[in-house]
Amino acid sequence: MVKPPSTKRIGRNRLELVMLYQAHALDHADNRGAVSVLGIPTDAICNSGLPNPPARTTLRCPLCRGVFEFGKMTEEHVPPRGLQSSLTPDGPRVVVLTCENCNETAGHSFEGDASEAMQLDEFDVPEYACGVHGHRRLEHLPSGLLVLSSDLPFAMTDFKAGFLIAFATLGHRWAMDPALDPVRAVIASYTAPDRNHGYLARIRNPAKQDFVYEVRTPQPCTIVHAANGTAVVLPLPGHPTVPTQLDGVNVGMRTYRWPDMYAEQPSRKPNKPPRKGHHSLVTDAMAAGYLFHGDICVGHRWADPAA
Repeated sequence: MVKPPSTKRIGRNRLELVMLYQAHALDHADNRGAVSVLGIPTDAICNSGLPNPPARTTLRCPLCRGVFEFGKMTEEHVPPRGLQSSLTPDGPRVVVLTCENCNETAGHSFEGDASEAMQLDEFDVPEYACGVHGHRRLEHLPSGLLVLSSDLPFAMTDFKAGFLIAFATLGHRWAMDPALDPVRAVIASYTAPDRNHGYLARIRNPAKQDFVYEVRTPQPCTIVHAANGTAVVLPLPGHPTVPTQLDGVNVGMRTYRWPDMYAEQPSRKPNKPPRKGHHSLVTDAMAAGYLFHGDICVGHRWADPAA
């Protein structure tokens, strides 16, 4: 649970830093006109540096678009800490803030179902293997029958994780665009996405690094590409449909690194193993331009080859 801001500066830990930067990114996203919703002129929103304490007391949830007080927002680990997602084999890379309801609903629906399915035995059933998740899980019934488990909970977990990684990378202007409405709708309703609006795929990743692609040609879309080759294909602002086939040769795109907030850091104490998730990684990602890039970059134009 995120505590409401006070009159004191924040940023002593990862959660506070995410709050600070997500609030400031929203200021930029809301500040595309002459004057922001806070009454701050466009050319003055950053003149005095990053507002700390935050200038606002509310955030917008990227999943439901609702506006909530800081105290109603929760820390969302992406992918989930339960290791249900195939995007990363060892847990979260990103932390963003979502509302309590969106966080808990997923945890009690597809993310929870995926956790339960992980307890089932995994078998090599080539004729039924999933192209993204590989082997299928089988449930042993008391009668002795083996029942094929649905891949939908895992697919939905990956789909939601891909959406939130793209949000953390590209920001509110990306996530709140009407082109992403079908994506938010399927996450909320626990239904398989229409392939015209998004899907999972396997794409070779020779670099073995985690990327977000803003594809401009031949057909605009967003691709969240994990180091292991798992990819989530999503719309790009202004372009509600996605290509049903991906041509890896003739693609024009911008490339962004995931804002990794869980990289290993050497311990300051001797004979201690490396630690993950140090709060300084949040500031590093922001400074490098990997966090909420589309909000902070004033001149950013979606799917514009000249931008």
